[in-house]
Amino acid sequence: MLDYDSASNDLKAVNNLAERHRAALAAWDDVPDEDWRSGRDQSIDKEMVESRRALLDFRPTTVQGLYAKADAMLSFRSIAEWDEVERADLIRAFTASQEIEA
Repeated sequence: MLDYDSASNDLKAVNNLAERHRAALAAWDDVPDEDWRSGRDQSIDKEMVESRRALLDFRPTTVQGLYAKADAMLSFRSIAEWDEVERADLIRAFTASQEIEA
């Protein structure tokens, strides 16, 4: 039997995390290359990395939440395409435990 409260909570959490990362990634994309070289926008980079980590680390309690998380993760190039996300991070994102070794 579907626990609608848990599913609703999972979906809200995934949506909030995805929106946080979407905003951080948009801000990251807006920084001109010369500003990155100067180090002036490290807080934007930090938020992009932290918001990505928060989405990866979130553990949904329902299958609906897991599907929403997978959909959100695959919609971001910072998760699906960038080399800095390790295979173990992706596996860990869909398991109940943090005990996956790289």
